[in-house]
Parts: sequence; structure tokens; C-alpha cells
Amino acid sequence: MSQTRAIRPMATGIPPALRGMGWMVVMCLAGTGVFACVRMATQSVSGFETAFFRTLFAVPLVLAWCASTGHRFLSVDDIRPHLARGVFMGVCMLCFFTALAEIPLADATAIGFTVPLIATAGAALLLGERVGWRRWSAVAIGFVGMIVIVRPGLEGFRPAAMLAVVGSVFAAADWMILKRLSRNLPTPVVVAWVTVLMVPVTFLPALTVWQTPDTTTLAWTAGAAVCATVAQASATRAFAWADVSLVAPTSFLQLVFTALLGALAFNEVIDPWTVVGAAIIIGSAGFVARREAGLRAAAR
Repeated sequence: MSQTRAIRPMATGIPPALRGMGWMVVMCLAGTGVFACVRMATQSVSGFETAFFRTLFAVPLVLAWCASTGHRFLSVDDIRPHLARGVFMGVCMLCFFTALAEIPLADATAIGFTVPLIATAGAALLLGERVGWRRWSAVAIGFVGMIVIVRPGLEGFRPAAMLAVVGSVFAAADWMILKRLSRNLPTPVVVAWVTVLMVPVTFLPALTVWQTPDTTTLAWTAGAAVCATVAQASATRAFAWADVSLVAPTSFLQLVFTALLGALAFNEVIDPWTVVGAAIIIGSAGFVARREAGLRAAAR
């Protein structure tokens, strides 16, 4: 693999680092596409239904991705961590999609960047991982940024923003499991399992608010599924070409993309508090990403 990666950049003239960052930009654009499709779909049906159809349409896509890479979907020894991920990510999607119908896209994106911070705190408190004072400080500062955006108890408080926070907590729980699974299983297999298991998790809540969607709404949810699959595949390629510490900060471009999308397509006004809070979160999350990458490199 290392020889292939060394030869291909020489043949194309594109260094691996630039390839990795390029794929991460594709991931950001695809992630923004997910938000756009969800916002359009939730104008007709609930966030619960949108989450279900987005997951349902993604199943054949991820199974095809898994098959195209030569991996067997059922080749896992223990299904329990996959079941847990299905629940965590299903609840996360239900919360986030409901929040996206109510709050600006930039706010939802910025709150989503707290996931690695929450995962770092969770790994220390629940899994006993060693976290130094520098990362604890970054986590605390990141939470301050989240409070700036959500503003609980103040006039600008929006209850839907708390749903995005809850979604981030469940996404962080998923990350803690994913970190261990990714060491032993190929990415397409991991993605396929969680996608399939999210279908029943999102279907049951969708039944409580069911409205038969029209063709246009189904098209938007299918678009969200396609964009999400592209985002997952692009992130996988990005991390294959370059170190996490290099390409992870590029993911913050998604905040720029979603803010522009919200302003141009949905007439959303960018709140100055969101800008301040997002800057705090991005700075702390970027530090945590670089710190963890440095610790992994030192361990190796």
C-alpha cells in the first residue's frame, strides 16, 4: 500500500497531503448537501420520517460500496457493538434532523463539531482513557463555545438547539465504539452494519408521526442518502491519503459551506453569537484532533 501511495502521487504530481485535503473538501460539500436535502424534506414531513427514509435509501448504497471493495457484510464475530451503534446513530439522526427543521444550518453544524470533544470526555470518564490537562482544557473551552451558541436560559434560546446537543452526545457515544471497531474491521463493513441497523431504530419513531410523503419529498431524502454515502466514502479516502491531524481541520470548511447555503437558499441571518461560539468550538476541536494524532504517532 505504501509503495502504491508513493508511486501514484509521483505519476500525477499531486502530493498525498493535498489529495487527503481534497477528499475532505468533497466530504464537506457532500455533508452540506445532506443538510440541504434534509431541510427541504422536513418542510413536508417530520424529522423522524426524514431520518427513516434517508437511512432506508442509504442501505443499497452502502451494501454496494461494501461489495465493490470485496468485503463481506456479514463477516463480523460480535454483533453487539454494531447493535449499540445502530441505536446511538439512529437516535442521533432523529435528533439532528428534527433540529435542522427549526434552527439555522450553521448552528447545527457548529454544535455537531462538539462531537469529538464530548467523545474525549466520555472516553476519559467511562472508558478510563488517559486525558491530560491540555485536552481537558480544550474540551471545557469547546463546551463554552456550545453554550454561546445554544444560550440556555437567555432570550435567544431555541429548544430545538438542545436536540442538536443531544444528538451530538449520542454521536460521541457512537465514536467511542467506532474507534475500537475501526481497528479490526474495514470501513465499508462498519458503515454497512450501522446503516442497516438504523432502519428499524428510525422506523418506529417515524410511525408515530407518519404522513405519506410525496415524490418530491422522497427525492430529497434519497438525495440526502446519496450525499451521506459520498461523505462517508470521501472521509475514508481522505484518511487513507493523509494523517488525521492534517485533514481533520479541513472538515471545518463545512461550517462555511452550510452558513453560505443557509444565507443564500433559506435567507438565514448568521448570528454573531454563532460565529463566536463556532470559532471557540473549532479551535478546541482542532487542538484535540492534533493532540490525539500526536499521541497516536508517539505510541507507534
